[in-house]
Amino acid sequence: MPRIPIVAAVGGAVLATVVTVATVAALTGPTRTDADEPRDVSPTHTQDTTAPTTPATSDASPPATSFQPASGHDWLTAVPAALSVSAGLPDDGGDFTRVSEAVTGSFCDAEAFEEDAAVDVRRDGATGPEYGDRRDLRVFADDRAAHAFVARAADAARACPEELHSVTRWLHSVAVVDGVGEESVRILRTYETDGMVNAGATWWDVVRVGNAVLLTATSGEYIPGDTLGQGVREHQQLISPIVDSMCVFSAAGCPGSGEDIPADFPLAAGWPADSEAEPGRRYGLKGPNDQLPPLEFVYCRADFTALGGTDALRADWTNVEDYRGRALLTFADETDASGFVENFVTSWTSCPRSPSGAGYAAVHDTVGTDLGDESTALASWTEYAGAPAIGLQVVHVVRVGDAVLIDRSANEGSRSGVEEQVSGQGAELAPVVDAMSRLGR
Repeated sequence: MPRIPIVAAVGGAVLATVVTVATVAALTGPTRTDADEPRDVSPTHTQDTTAPTTPATSDASPPATSFQPASGHDWLTAVPAALSVSAGLPDDGGDFTRVSEAVTGSFCDAEAFEEDAAVDVRRDGATGPEYGDRRDLRVFADDRAAHAFVARAADAARACPEELHSVTRWLHSVAVVDGVGEESVRILRTYETDGMVNAGATWWDVVRVGNAVLLTATSGEYIPGDTLGQGVREHQQLISPIVDSMCVFSAAGCPGSGEDIPADFPLAAGWPADSEAEPGRRYGLKGPNDQLPPLEFVYCRADFTALGGTDALRADWTNVEDYRGRALLTFADETDASGFVENFVTSWTSCPRSPSGAGYAAVHDTVGTDLGDESTALASWTEYAGAPAIGLQVVHVVRVGDAVLIDRSANEGSRSGVEEQVSGQGAELAPVVDAMSRLGR
């Protein structure tokens, strides 16, 4: 299984405090329409629960997506065992239940996502109070069949711009999403009652890469024009690693994938053993592998996602109030790797102080280090009313040749513990940095 090719990204995000557990990969491209708001709709369809209904039509259509089928390609028609669709889903238990169901969607009584043509599938999802996130990866015989599935789904939603359920209008819009997979559409359903926008929305992302389609359904108490846009962006980040890994279905293959980082690279060296963490699936060691979501750092209403280059390897170790994560990234050359480091450090130093409300703020600083060919430590701690408070994060950024290591540790420390944590993390990293020098690229 090739590793996921990744690119660096800096973009808007919500404000966060010092300890920010990464959830995601960056939004890979802008939509052509604003998915925060439904399109204008014309005919009204009244839902009759006793008899079939005729879908209403709308002349409003998103721009057509150019499709050129690949000829003579030997398509992969089974989902590789290592390809996961679970990135970012919460663990089973507590408020959440994991589910493995086909994604469905009915628009004016017409099912948009029939699965008859799929030759293989992989599914996962989670539900909880006012929350749903389902993923459905479907593989087709060729790219023509996959493209036809995307087109039919968009047409079914577009043919039903709105329908009436009792006194509530269900409003539907279809947006072409640029830069996600080889073609992608997003179908949005919002609700209105008596002319008032209701809390709650559902959207379906339909993303094709080669002869495979990732179909997701997300729902929650999102408010159009308020929290909905943020929810869409966050979900796009969650599924980005899945879309990247779908390159195995592309006729062009996976750009930049290869053997940059060996599978047995000791990325977790220096960390406590998995058995030293508290029991439970949320604790202990995860990875190293190429399936974990990338590290994300959020400050001053901006974010930097630790993505990039030609190959990537990730690992996390978690315990009670002890969050650790590492990412090893390789680049085409030392210039690209050094540029990544510079961009990360610049984004960090551009936000010396990030207020988070109620008197709290995160303070960001840097500490000089001497690791590898180029390195620095990024430190962040919490203050309350200008005085030190609980919350400390230290991030080592180390370049060796054309590889970059990011090592994050967040805990209940405070400003007074910065130097000690920088030193301790640096010592833990020594075997990893040493192994980076032997990557042999």
